[in-house]
Amino acid sequence: MGGGRHPWETTTVSVATHLLSEATGFRFPFYALYGSQHTERMAAPYWGSQVALFEGCEYQDHFLSYRLRGLLLTTIDWDHPDYFGDLDAVYRSFEAVVRSLCPGGIFIYNSDDPLVLRLARQMAGERSDLTAIPYGFGAEGLFRIRKRGRHCYTFDGFKELCFTLVVDEPALVADHLGALALSVAMLLDQDPPRLYLDESALVTDEVLPTAVAHLGRCLATFGGVVGRLEVMGEEGGVLYLDDYAHHPREIEVLLGEVKSRYPTRRVVALFSPHTASRTRALLKEFVSALKVVDHLVIQPTYASARRDGGGGDDPASALYEHLSAEMGERVILARTDAEAIEGACSWLQEGTVCITMGAGNNRNLGERIAERRRSMK
Repeated sequence: MGGGRHPWETTTVSVATHLLSEATGFRFPFYALYGSQHTERMAAPYWGSQVALFEGCEYQDHFLSYRLRGLLLTTIDWDHPDYFGDLDAVYRSFEAVVRSLCPGGIFIYNSDDPLVLRLARQMAGERSDLTAIPYGFGAEGLFRIRKRGRHCYTFDGFKELCFTLVVDEPALVADHLGALALSVAMLLDQDPPRLYLDESALVTDEVLPTAVAHLGRCLATFGGVVGRLEVMGEEGGVLYLDDYAHHPREIEVLLGEVKSRYPTRRVVALFSPHTASRTRALLKEFVSALKVVDHLVIQPTYASARRDGGGGDDPASALYEHLSAEMGERVILARTDAEAIEGACSWLQEGTVCITMGAGNNRNLGERIAERRRSMK
């Protein structure tokens, strides 16, 4: 099984890992690979070699090297502009990976994403052998998501069940419940299906509702992964978070969830762009995503191992110029870590959220900011 492309693809795969591990008592014979680790610092799970669960990557069409039994596809966005010239090129890459699924394979897709839905409809004609499972707030069928209350959701096909989630931002809710659909498919795809339940624990005689209920109860205990909405600590009334968000869509989802969790807190964010080509290509989208922050520190673009800078000025400067036109004095450009720390400290006060954000190396700045604030007392 492969996790589909999404700014939060690591979270989606780690949620599925959590469900398959906890709900089966670590007996389901699978192993998982994804770009982080659980906040409990659990090592990469290996409970057996029967099934591989991993986070796929479309960069340079890497995921076309795999022979996949199943695929969970969450969104299709333009990213990696150093390789993909436009969004259509990205779409063609995902088109190729769905076409390459093994005969009789499983295709789980988020029908809330327009391009994913377009691809699913196209594949319905080309790959009628696939078991296609749509999920999402606008999905048709069993896995249409309904909100019952804060952090409480259900599926149309299983209305007697209520799932408690640790997130409430719609895109993240869809990711967590998509992970549930994936986990159920992985269990039931075994021959014969096995739920790792004692007979006395069965919720119903029907296997599918039993599997959904059995796995779904573990959603509430998902503890998160390192670098994805990770709480780094709280000191002096300031809550410190760290997040890997480095694409405009990631940033929008992150800030939406932060607003949902901490509606009365002001947000101070330190953003390290990555890569240079991404920052240039998606400049307008970055401006739109970032301008809603109460106070923002723009740091230099993180040097990419891909060497895609292309010389010339750091695109972080252009990002700052565009944002300053929107935000005025609420945004600064910090050339060094020291400048970033001083800038953040000037805005921080009790009741603030401080987020280090991006795919650069600013994760440790939260601790340094807290230390600097202590020295200022």
